[in-house]
Amino acid sequence: MKLKITAVALASLMFLNPAQADEREYGMLSAKVVAPLGAGLEYEYPINQKFGVSGGFYVFGINKTLNQDNQDIDLNLKLNNIKIAGHYYPFYNGFNLQGGFIINNSKLTGSAKLDENGKIDLKGKEYSIDSADVTIDFRPVSPYLGIGYKSNLTKGFAFTGDLGLLISPSAKVSSNIYASKEILELEEFKQNKAEAESDAQELLDKLSVLPVISLGVSYKF
Repeated sequence: MKLKITAVALASLMFLNPAQADEREYGMLSAKVVAPLGAGLEYEYPINQKFGVSGGFYVFGINKTLNQDNQDIDLNLKLNNIKIAGHYYPFYNGFNLQGGFIINNSKLTGSAKLDENGKIDLKGKEYSIDSADVTIDFRPVSPYLGIGYKSNLTKGFAFTGDLGLLISPSAKVSSNIYASKEILELEEFKQNKAEAESDAQELLDKLSVLPVISLGVSYKF
């Protein structure tokens, strides 16, 4: 009998914290680092003791050189994302289930680095060109599902973390190569360019589900 009472008491402490539940009428502002969305701010407004809604924006930028099929490409990544989500707190504590969507205004651009002879490598063949650019446009809206935890729901500071999935964040690859008319009309060149784009698109298409991890510090008003 004592064991049963102790178990009930522990369950009550874990899943029902009246002090935290009673103070959820205040909003919470969080500063987060979210991979792969960027870093930014998020605000959550509690509808009642079990439900809340949040909105956040995240930005990031980086330049990097990538070698693809023996060709160096200078890449410029600009992340610009907005996350809108609903939160469900089943146990009246910091654990919550999340569902929403990501508005993606990010873009990845790149330019091929020519060798000393002004050539690029396409599928093992070298071509003399003026310049080459590649652009990756991301899907504008993608569904999001996740779980999260906040160490404190009462007024003051807290640590927060989320783990989720971004569903079907598909992207589209396009490229422009500027060269002489003679080069651009070569059937071999056209085929190699199309194959290079297809290889890049195939790689991106494999990312149908992308993990999303965030850590941050929040303040409850």
